[in-house]
Amino acid sequence: MVRIIPGQIRDARGIAQVYLEAFPDSAAFYFPNKPPERLVQAVKCGFELLFLLGAQATVALDSDGTVTGYCVFSAAAQSRPRQSWRKLVATGLRALGNLSAPELAKLVYGRILFRTHFRLKDKLPPEGGRIISIAVSTRYQGRGLGRKLLTQALSEIGPVPVLLEVRANNASARALYRSCGFRSYGTTRDGLGMWLVMARPAADGAKDPVSP
Repeated sequence: MVRIIPGQIRDARGIAQVYLEAFPDSAAFYFPNKPPERLVQAVKCGFELLFLLGAQATVALDSDGTVTGYCVFSAAAQSRPRQSWRKLVATGLRALGNLSAPELAKLVYGRILFRTHFRLKDKLPPEGGRIISIAVSTRYQGRGLGRKLLTQALSEIGPVPVLLEVRANNASARALYRSCGFRSYGTTRDGLGMWLVMARPAADGAKDPVSP
């Protein structure tokens, strides 16, 4: 039996393992030939940084307490926890320590491509929340777990505009997002290919998240 509960920073390793299992092409492209444990540690540090910077998560746990799926998200209206710069810096340095110079260069170049190749066909709504990353272990795919995680995250964010990006070749994820009210607003790309820029507009009557 799978339970869906709020995620915490201590779940970062399990989240990293699900991410690497669900997205092997990304791992192979950005971290070729990296020892498995170093790879898990690098991705784990990345998720820890997201938590420290205010991201939240819903996680799915199996009967043994193993993370089988997750949805990491942010909500503009929710207060961000205060974190010491020392902890942020220490986690960032650990992340860098698990990356080689070529890996870091490829990651930075990928982000530059991603930010500079936005092509919008419609104006995006003001960001009230964001789906940062969502994945389900291959053993649990096809059971509706991704939908449950996404629905819970959207409930936590509230009836405000929610933005996300999804790889253009991820047909199942695109279908899930559209069924939950998201639509495509444009595209961008990184070293691995094209992404769709998607958003779920605010529910009728909901307050604009940037309005006073």
